Parts: sequence; structure tokens; C-alpha cells
Amino acid sequence: MKSFFENHSDIVFLAVALLVMVGSLLLPGCAMTPQTPQLNPQQVQFVQACGAYGTAFQAAVALRQQGKLNSAQISQVTMLDAQITPLCTGKLPVSPQVEVQEVTNALTALAVMEAQYQSTNGVTKP
Repeated sequence: MKSFFENHSDIVFLAVALLVMVGSLLLPGCAMTPQTPQLNPQQVQFVQACGAYGTAFQAAVALRQQGKLNSAQISQVTMLDAQITPLCTGKLPVSPQVEVQEVTNALTALAVMEAQYQSTNGVTKP
């Protein structure tokens, strides 16, 4: 008695050929991965500055929610938010030297505010 494969060799050949064809169509699609754009050093600096700003901004928001900022500090945080958040959430600049400086200045202002709060044991200076 012959095996299934021997009796149906044409069908087996056709099935194998079909699998090879389908596989060859699918594999190139799997091999293609989207290219991640390379960031220049200034863009990396910008992204890092925005990340640090986001952390400092969240700390300022927490202080505000706890009622630990005075009105001048609240105004400063609001102004910085209006200025920096659109920069950090918008399109990535190609050459962001000016933007890095703006974000760094805002980050410094928030760090000073946080340091004032910490140095006065939780009581902000007017």
C-alpha cells in the first residue's frame, strides 16, 4: 500500500509550492521595519530639556494644588506653561538652539522656585 504522499504527489507538490509562494510574499513585509529618524545632538538636548521641564512643571503643579505657592509664583508657573508647553509638545525643531535655551531658562525658574520652597521648610517666600 502506498502512502498518502506517494498517491497524491501532485497535490503535495502544489501545496508546498503554494506555501513557498505565500511565504515569499509575506517575508519581505516582515523584514521591512520603519526607520527611526536620527536626531541631531541639538534635538536630543531639546527632548531631554523638555522631559526635565515636564518633571519640574509637575512638581510646581503639585505645590500649587497643595496651596504652597504665592500669587506671584502661580503667575510665573502659568506664564511658563503658556510659553514652554507649546514648544515641547509641538513639532520637533530641526535646529533648536533657541528653544533649548528657552526651555532651560524655564526649567531654571522652576528649580529656583522649588529650592525656595525646600529651603524655607515648606513656606514659600513672597
